Amino acid sequence: LASSMLAFYACKEERNLPLQQQQDNYVQVTVNDGSLIQKQLTWIAKGLAGISDQTALVKSEIHNLVEANAFYIEINDNLDAELLVALSYDYDFEVNQWLQANQPGNDYDQSYFFDIDIDNCPGKVSVRIPEADVIDQTKLHVVMPSNPLEEVASVMGYYISSIGLIDSITISEANMDSVYLWIVGVENDCNSDTFYSENAPMRLAPLTPPLGPGYTARLKSIKFNTDNKNTSGNHPGDIYQEGHFAGKYQINVSCGIYDETDFSVWRETKFGDDDLSIGKYKSWGKHKAGRNVIRRHNGSKSNRGGSWTEPVNKVLADTYYPDLENFVFVLYEYDWGVGTSGSPDNAVQSRNWGYSYAPGQSNQYPINPPTSSGGPLINGELSDNWVVLEHDAAQSGPFSPMLPTGIWVQTGAKTYETIVPLDGEISSAVITLTEK
Repeated sequence: LASSMLAFYACKEERNLPLQQQQDNYVQVTVNDGSLIQKQLTWIAKGLAGISDQTALVKSEIHNLVEANAFYIEINDNLDAELLVALSYDYDFEVNQWLQANQPGNDYDQSYFFDIDIDNCPGKVSVRIPEADVIDQTKLHVVMPSNPLEEVASVMGYYISSIGLIDSITISEANMDSVYLWIVGVENDCNSDTFYSENAPMRLAPLTPPLGPGYTARLKSIKFNTDNKNTSGNHPGDIYQEGHFAGKYQINVSCGIYDETDFSVWRETKFGDDDLSIGKYKSWGKHKAGRNVIRRHNGSKSNRGGSWTEPVNKVLADTYYPDLENFVFVLYEYDWGVGTSGSPDNAVQSRNWGYSYAPGQSNQYPINPPTSSGGPLINGELSDNWVVLEHDAAQSGPFSPMLPTGIWVQTGAKTYETIVPLDGEISSAVITLTEK
């Protein structure tokens, strides 16, 4: 695979120097280098299986270091430093030595061991252990790679056989609980968490002079329910919405305001890189106060997650005029580097459908002009990912001409609230309006 890769590597001693004296210690690749990244992570997975089989104390120490972290994930930088201090064990050197001794003719590039930056997204190579706090460590120990650019339903995992040779097994959601699984992946966090303050300027003036006042719109809270798979009525994807092997969810929201007379003009938007990060949540471990684990259900099998209401209180729009504008939003599980399994439209960075998806929910909203390409469109239409809070076209609402009929409940002299039911995985969202 042709690529525009540039590689830089520095010895470990440089990481102890002041930051300004350190040289770059990473490989820099592009989203077109998926097969190269996967190949190098596969070599690391094989080497990690090998050294773990050779040295039980190292294997135990890695597990303990991973389990000590909130998402049961630890980066190789930290594992390398901790193993050197605790056991005088040179982690990346030993992985490389094992591969050279046991996988002759390999094309492992040792510079991939710590940092893999993909385009403008810095990434740290890491080890993850699903359900590390309760995993049965007497089961067959398998190490698998996880490609940061493409979520797949099954991956080859590697282990050392009874005769001391590297062997492989296909790992999927169906059998991952039957082995003691470690995952070699890349940790990154490249989405924006930008939102406008109440005093921030509007991006554009409204197309039509508003009759009623403007409001600041906030996402007050969301209620987490269960991430269902293989269940009647759930989302159309075949895989979990979250990157299952990644061990965590990253919940984001995209939203925008448009005047129905011209869909191509979006006044305030949070699409793509400007979307809002709501938070990160565990998908492994036990749910308890201060440790929110999303409940996953696959047929008859559930994890130890829970359901709860999450306070958010983030500004979605600084100035929204509900007498003339539609407000649209979507909640979804964010995945950087969306793969071929696809984002459902051009404004949602997710490998699968947004949490607010419901068939036909956006059919009744016309697109003017019909060929408009702005905003959250797919094939020139507003996709069913997007919940629409429509404007009060008839000006017949209880607070006419300010708010649409039957949507908003007054909670104060100049404040209103609506509860928006969502599909399946997140059961509802609460949006508030405060008159400016």
